Amino acid sequence: MLDDAGPRDSALDKALSMPFREAEQAFEAEYFAALLRRTGGNKTRAAELAEIDRTVLHAHLKKIGDIH
Repeated sequence: MLDDAGPRDSALDKALSMPFREAEQAFEAEYFAALLRRTGGNKTRAAELAEIDRTVLHAHLKKIGDIH
């Protein structure tokens, strides 16, 4: 349950102002971008860190329009 009384992270505040699907897409884009930065763009390693199959990673990248 969300508690409106506690302090929030600014990213969470922004996400809570969006419809769920939009917040979900924004999270995915940030999450996968961070993984790719961490791995120097290595998609196989990014998929390993996310504990997903590489083909699933590619599908997510294609969905968010960020396939390098």
